[in-house]
Amino acid sequence: MINCPKCGAEVIEGYGFCGNCWFDLTTVQRPKQTDPPAPAQPPTPSKPVLPQPAPSRQPISPQQPIAKTPNERRGFAPRPRKRSVFYIVILVIGLLGLWFGGTLSVTTQFDEPLTPPEQEHTQPAVVPHEQEQSQPAVLPRIVMPQGFGGGDATSIASGSSNTAGLMADGRVVLAGSTVGMADVAYWSDIVAVSTASNITVGLRADGTVLAAGAAFGSRVEVADWRDIVAVSASSSHTVGLKLDGTVVAVGDYVLGQGQLNVTEWRNIIAVSAGAGHTLGLKSDGTVVSTWIDVSDWYDIVAVSACSWHVVGLRSDGTVVAEGWFDRYNKLDVSDWHDIIAVSAGSRNTVGLRLDGTVVAVGSNDDGQLNVSDWDDIVAISADSSHLTGFVLGLRADGTVVATGNNERGQLNVSEWHNIKMP
Repeated sequence: MINCPKCGAEVIEGYGFCGNCWFDLTTVQRPKQTDPPAPAQPPTPSKPVLPQPAPSRQPISPQQPIAKTPNERRGFAPRPRKRSVFYIVILVIGLLGLWFGGTLSVTTQFDEPLTPPEQEHTQPAVVPHEQEQSQPAVLPRIVMPQGFGGGDATSIASGSSNTAGLMADGRVVLAGSTVGMADVAYWSDIVAVSTASNITVGLRADGTVLAAGAAFGSRVEVADWRDIVAVSASSSHTVGLKLDGTVVAVGDYVLGQGQLNVTEWRNIIAVSAGAGHTLGLKSDGTVVSTWIDVSDWYDIVAVSACSWHVVGLRSDGTVVAEGWFDRYNKLDVSDWHDIIAVSAGSRNTVGLRLDGTVVAVGSNDDGQLNVSDWDDIVAISADSSHLTGFVLGLRADGTVVATGNNERGQLNVSEWHNIKMP
């Protein structure tokens, strides 16, 4: 046994550390046991021996019990701390963390870095109530997959006595009869709009749908719709196309024509609702219908439905039409060519040509066919009224032209500007 030079505790000879104060005993030079102690040398005048400070703790007398550490009380001898090994391990772990943290990146299957989503997707803005109109909340967006499209116009829409326009900033403007449509002024983040008899439907960028107007039946019950990429409204029902190619519909049956029987449809890329029936364009270019037979149609890229007839645009720019009670010759489209968009009206059919001009057939009782002087048109929309007829045209500069019956002021669109391009 030896005494610790710092605390005086007895330590088993050979241990490197004091079990009481953990003093490093390896730094103390011990005299060899076999050699007699060297005689003390008197201090020389040139090198005086300075007195050493007394230890902080008094040596323990033989009569005083020696304090033991918890390990000694359990029967374990004190173990020296391997500080150097510990510090080396910590240093190695830190260096590895810096290395992998600075160089490791997640990649996609195309070897492109996986970047975080845009800030507007992950951090929706919290907008105070009084600023809802000027600073609309940012919503997550659903991007329409490649190949979807070919239904009714999404930037301008014609109802029976009302019209709607979608502005580039996501707001909606109305003209004509706006019964129950005061809420439309507060809509935001709209990407497509459709209107019919006293009803307006808006598709939001997050895939949800808004509806306003006279709630005839249940055609405005769209609050629970999700993942929608296209909408179409009629006087009897509202149709929505989902991201997975299926279709949902709400409203009332008219004459038992089954316009809501769309739950079994699959691989749909466009929809169009007419009063009492629904059209669905499939990805293979064929068309399904709940009423009018179009089973022989093929190579179709766009469809439009109205009350008593339906129209299809082929990929070669020609047009086909089917329907009932064609006393206005609205199905006479066999000689059309270079067509890029079609719209079926209640008593007429309208086509947009590749050069931006417009053609129309059918009744001209209200001047709804007076479109021969239109140019620079990028979208068209024909009315859905049985009593009046009118047509809207969207120009490339974002303005709108109109012709036909203006009994309810539905053609007062001359002040519309910055309408979204299709």
